[in-house]
Amino acid sequence: MRGAGEMGDFEPFNKKYGLNGSVISAASLITGIGKAVGLPHVEVPGITGSQNSNIQGKIDACMNELKTRDFVLMNIKGADESGHDGLAEQKKAFIEKVDPLLEPLLGLKDTIIIVTGDHSTPCTIKDHSADPVPVLIRGDGVRMDDVVRYDEFSCAKGGLCRINGTALLPIALDLINKSHKFGA
Repeated sequence: MRGAGEMGDFEPFNKKYGLNGSVISAASLITGIGKAVGLPHVEVPGITGSQNSNIQGKIDACMNELKTRDFVLMNIKGADESGHDGLAEQKKAFIEKVDPLLEPLLGLKDTIIIVTGDHSTPCTIKDHSADPVPVLIRGDGVRMDDVVRYDEFSCAKGGLCRINGTALLPIALDLINKSHKFGA
């Protein structure tokens, strides 16, 4: 077991934020966090969390879930595995494989898409690091900047500058007009 601890008591996500969602992930940690806050896990055949994962199945399941859910947390883990193994070319190839598979999401109307990582896993150290991860937010109402590449250096020059991970959900809630207003 890694990171064992005691289960906390967490307010259900839909009660706290007024949104219903689901989780698509082969990673038990991500699935477990979702379940802890009341987000159902969507089973997808062939997802492994590795290079051979059924990414198309995840995309199809995501598109289907979005017909009845406000959001979907979809975790794609293969690049992280390559980072742990120090396989830079394999990591690059996996990202290039995933990139075009995400294209159907771009056609969704009234949808905010956020692409990011939960941590950096540089091939040079083969472990998680505290390095910043790139963040991409796309959809109606998102202020455009002049960044045209999705990588750590380009994104750092974008309109979000450098934000903490805890700022991402409030930004997303604001973009869908679900944030609590202060003083207004």
